[in-house]
Amino acid sequence: MVAGDDDQRARESLEELARLPKLAAAGALRQVARNRNDVGTDLPGGLEKRIESRRIDPAEVQIGEMEYPFQKAQSLMPERPTLHVILNEESGAAGKEADSKRLAEIFARSGANVRILRAVGGGDAVARLTRQALAESGDTIVAGGGDGTVRTVASVLVDSHRSLGVLPMGTFNYFARSLGIPLDLEAAARTVLEGNVVRINVGEVNGRFFLNNSSLGLYPDILKDREQVYARFGRSRLAAYASAAFAISRPSRFLTLRLVADGREILRRTPLLFVANNAYQIEAFRLRGAPCLENGAFALYITHPLGPRRMLLLAVRTLLGRLRTTEDLDVLCTREVSIETRRRRVRVAMDGELTVMESPLHYRVRSGALAIIAPAKAGIEKGRAPIRQVAP
Repeated sequence: MVAGDDDQRARESLEELARLPKLAAAGALRQVARNRNDVGTDLPGGLEKRIESRRIDPAEVQIGEMEYPFQKAQSLMPERPTLHVILNEESGAAGKEADSKRLAEIFARSGANVRILRAVGGGDAVARLTRQALAESGDTIVAGGGDGTVRTVASVLVDSHRSLGVLPMGTFNYFARSLGIPLDLEAAARTVLEGNVVRINVGEVNGRFFLNNSSLGLYPDILKDREQVYARFGRSRLAAYASAAFAISRPSRFLTLRLVADGREILRRTPLLFVANNAYQIEAFRLRGAPCLENGAFALYITHPLGPRRMLLLAVRTLLGRLRTTEDLDVLCTREVSIETRRRRVRVAMDGELTVMESPLHYRVRSGALAIIAPAKAGIEKGRAPIRQVAP
């Protein structure tokens, strides 16, 4: 591609970016102007000769058959269930005290025995209260919060005898959306009481679990910036988009990765590696890779080594649903992959939460590892993550 074509595409996409929230667009445009000449796409030391040039097409990957029978099922909830509801005080909008009272009334009308536990102190408090609830007698443990809260509660319940209920009270609520759980609080509470128990796949990396996605590189940097924006302006989608725009418009820091999947070694130099375990997010951005998830595997995306301008183009096309897979990134279907980085410790994002892990990173799909309460038809519609309904 010649420089003139690149500039023209940049101008066209930046015009589209201007229609995004003004705060995000303004910050991105200022940074792009300062970094206009910093493209940085060349690979050092002959590394490009060692990288496979063939793009990976999900349709060509043979995953094998997975057994996820959609058996006739009914709710396994007893007539007077005992529920532990864990509300994360720090997720989503304020007003958890009012939500707590409202939920107590909703569950009381149904005859349920409910204990509402309000977590103050972030993920550590959520995990501690979940372990406490698991040690007590009861039927379902309910997570009230965003995707990070749901992931934390689910991590404690993986391979346990207790099912997970979800009250989507966060900013994006991707996991709840993927299973068709209503975003309205009362409707979500009714799903907990009346829905079916199903088993879903869980992603695992170095012994830690995730439901939606995990990533290395740029996205963990975005999360770091986002927490600073949240601390100053509060939690909102506008703040999330603004922090993303600021991070993308800075010069990219590339990761040199060695991946081993299905006996194949792949070398890549990339600003972003993204492991998807949620079909809803893939569909929302019109990404290829849904067949991977439908067959019980990850969809793993590896961005090409792009500079700030082209990374911004990629972000705009992603938001507009116009991403070109072969030109912008590679996608790999796999149930298990080992990823080695040059640095011994690397920042890893999981469902919107940031942590630090030691290389190598070992990802694998845990099939049917989590029991969850979902609406009756969850997972049957096209594109939903594979689930197995639990027959009575």
